[in-house]
Amino acid sequence: AAEETAATKSADNSFGVNEILVCGAGPVGLRAAVELALLGFRVTVIEKRPNFSRANILTFWDETMSDMLALGAKSYFPDLKPTGNQKVLGTRQIQVCLLKTFLLFGGAVHYGKEICGLVPPCDEASKWSAKFRPYGKHRRAAETDAQAKRSAERESSETAPKEQGGTEGT
Repeated sequence: AAEETAATKSADNSFGVNEILVCGAGPVGLRAAVELALLGFRVTVIEKRPNFSRANILTFWDETMSDMLALGAKSYFPDLKPTGNQKVLGTRQIQVCLLKTFLLFGGAVHYGKEICGLVPPCDEASKWSAKFRPYGKHRRAAETDAQAKRSAERESSETAPKEQGGTEGT
């Protein structure tokens, strides 16, 4: 079923692998990327941060720890204690585990970039694509503020009373 899911038939009756873009290399984004790679998709992950900087410690359910062990956590972290009532991993450890496994499946990761737009296909043979730019901290907030200011100025100019020509008091 993975071959059917990940492949598309092109006009010349050949099959090509679908490409998937995952936004964010947090635990959820990387876990999704691993799953998609296991299903046969060509996966690229885009992450705005230049490194794994989260310091949270998470307690795992038995099933979640089993999943991490199946994806190589014990191999990557030999001191990991996956049994007992305290099954914990740091967010950074989770990300490193999932990243290593994802890269072993042929995935690609781009750090320090953000998506700034989507480009629709121009014909039936082309695909959706994304535009990227280097990540600039607080850039989106500044862009949103500037856009809101322009919208407010446009709205106020459209609703302002129009001055009529002529003389007053006649």
